[in-house]
Amino acid sequence: MDKKNIIILVVVVVLIIIVGLVLVVFGKYSSPQRTLNQMVRAMEKGDIDAYLECLTESSQKILIDAGIKDQNPEDLKKGAENYKEADFEVIEKTKDTAVMKSETEGELVFKKEKGGWKVDLEATFKKMFEQYAPVEE
Repeated sequence: MDKKNIIILVVVVVLIIIVGLVLVVFGKYSSPQRTLNQMVRAMEKGDIDAYLECLTESSQKILIDAGIKDQNPEDLKKGAENYKEADFEVIEKTKDTAVMKSETEGELVFKKEKGGWKVDLEATFKKMFEQYAPVEE
């Protein structure tokens, strides 16, 4: 391989690495807020598959087992209105988990999983139930 082809190959490899890093850093699941935005857009479109992509694998399994793929996409669209109007903000964040809270919609728990931040329904429900658990004295 001549010197010119080696230079071209190196430039192409470097560009591929840069594009990959940009996608990871600025991708649709690169932060809890971006994931929430993706989820709301999917809900507004009634796109069940895109909605499921915003969830952790275990959350996806729960909803698929519960029959979400058989539901009317219009139901998903109706649910989008609540999230679209809610003003969520990050109230807790670690390396692998985050909690976003809205005064009207409560809290959503996010976990870092393959591909970025995803909504974890199990952790969200657990947190919701802890809030209403009786306090022992």
